[in-house]
Amino acid sequence: MSSRFLPAFFVIFALFFGLAGCKDSADTNQSLDQFKLSTAKELADNKKTLLAVQEILGKDVMVLNQNVQSIADIQKTLDSYKQSTESVLIEYKKALTATQEVLGKEIISLNQKVTELEAEVEALSTSKASYHSAVFDPRRPRIYKRLDTNLGTLLVSLDSIVATTSDLRVTLSIGNPSNMAFHGFKVNATWGAGLQKEFSLTETLRPASWSKATFTIPKTSVKDIEQLEFVIVADRIHMR
Repeated sequence: MSSRFLPAFFVIFALFFGLAGCKDSADTNQSLDQFKLSTAKELADNKKTLLAVQEILGKDVMVLNQNVQSIADIQKTLDSYKQSTESVLIEYKKALTATQEVLGKEIISLNQKVTELEAEVEALSTSKASYHSAVFDPRRPRIYKRLDTNLGTLLVSLDSIVATTSDLRVTLSIGNPSNMAFHGFKVNATWGAGLQKEFSLTETLRPASWSKATFTIPKTSVKDIEQLEFVIVADRIHMR
């Protein structure tokens, strides 16, 4: 190559590569601008998303705070209810204890009254039963006892007890202190080991008088009798 063309060649070469470099620089700048725009858009979108999430979280936090406050209010109400309930229970327990004490005293008093009434009833029953029959010891005759009949009161004594061949003849002295006469009566006699017999007598027990009544206990000896018990039932009465 001629030396005169060298400068021109270098100028063309430099211009060519300069133009090529300018084109690459323009492309790079355009790429950078596009990256900036896309990045800015993504950042804007992410910011919007973040703001939306923050808004949702803010609402959730608000609801959570409200729930916490509600729970605190409920706990406060429960504490207040517990205190008031405990107070009521304490007062109720005191009232119940006082009522139990009063009832306990009343029950004790009622039990005492029941015991007293039972004793009175037993005494009355014993008193009444003690004169319903008259019991005598054959070895100790002529002891007077009171004997209540179905129609009035009599005085009775074992006058005598006499052994016959195989029987015992018993004689009673019966006093009638009333002003009415008994016309006939029955004597229920019990002796020995629970042996019993009823005797129907026709004697008249005159008022304010003593009368004799005799009956026979069959197939019995004196040694077989430890005691004699009599019950008298009147049939008819006559008053002056």
